Amino acid sequence: MLANRFYIREILDSSDVILPAVRRLYEGSLSVREQIPWEWISRAADGSRAWLPDKKRRHLTVVQPRGGDEKPLGFTFGSYLPRFGGYICYVAVDPIARGLGVATALYQNFYALMKEDARLN
Repeated sequence: MLANRFYIREILDSSDVILPAVRRLYEGSLSVREQIPWEWISRAADGSRAWLPDKKRRHLTVVQPRGGDEKPLGFTFGSYLPRFGGYICYVAVDPIARGLGVATALYQNFYALMKEDARLN
């Protein structure tokens, strides 16, 4: 069961120690032409802490194994736009974690975040 082996958390600080590893996963999963500057993603983590009505809200979430390993197994990055809805910009799963339900858990978590953002607006 995924919940027993892994956990999902939102990155809420651009100084989070896992961000360099998430960056490597991001840059290794997409061609350079498909990428936005990493700084836009990492800076978005700081803005997701403070909820303000009628403002865009960004979410950067990561899946990690339980037991102290700080290696990200996958991540999502996306936004909620009031009056328009939410969208995922990027999803990546480390090749060693594919087929384990990591992407499914990431999508379900992201949809829950969008639902909560919509409820708050």
